[in-house]
Amino acid sequence: MIMPFGINPKPADVIAAIQGTRKIREDSPRTSCRHRGCCCRAGCPNMYYSEYLGLREGYLDRMPEPWRAEFLVQCVRYYLTRQFVDGKVSEKPCLLLSPDNRCLAYADRPLKCRTYGLVPSAMHRLVVNSVSKDTGIEKKDLPLCVQCPFVRVADEDRAAYPDDVVPEEQIARMEKEIRAKDQSLGISKRFQDLGLSFLTLHDWHVMCEMGEEWMAKLTPIRAEKGPEWKSKFIDDLRQAVFSTLGEKP
Repeated sequence: MIMPFGINPKPADVIAAIQGTRKIREDSPRTSCRHRGCCCRAGCPNMYYSEYLGLREGYLDRMPEPWRAEFLVQCVRYYLTRQFVDGKVSEKPCLLLSPDNRCLAYADRPLKCRTYGLVPSAMHRLVVNSVSKDTGIEKKDLPLCVQCPFVRVADEDRAAYPDDVVPEEQIARMEKEIRAKDQSLGISKRFQDLGLSFLTLHDWHVMCEMGEEWMAKLTPIRAEKGPEWKSKFIDDLRQAVFSTLGEKP
């Protein structure tokens, strides 16, 4: 794996960050879900680097090699696919969503997934307003403009969260603690404040598998090339990736 942003943490520090982040997220309540997949089909959540590392250790690095190869190809495809274009929204289902609407890496899902549906209304509105302003898309047309009504705190934790809401200060505290884990690996606070280290799963994976130079090459393709060109590029990439495995895609 290629470390991002020029960092070079010790293996022991990486393990500590993964384990520490898992411990921090235990403070979020357990939830029940009807597995409709509405939130998971809308897009991929952003996550912190330590959370991505946990997903790698817990699931991605355990996949058979051909699956890992195809997963990388799909991550590149997602990186090249803009979700908000000319006032329109396209769905980008999470790459860890199974056909039966279940998370393939549920135990290591990021904090954004764990708290979705339980975020205080005012806090959720701020996010929706911000995305609407940045994209020029009306709030009512944004995916997840309303939190899923079917997410509930599980019975085991209901006494602590009777209103099915995780307090804003609790969410902020968990995020602050996870950011500190990322800083322990060498990611600077400046990068964090600029939002450069809070990325989607596919962005993290492309960066950590292909390197930042490749990311820089892909960025103009994302902005300038059309769907047909991108589709051929992905097909060629798949052929190249699987040829190194000696297998057909």
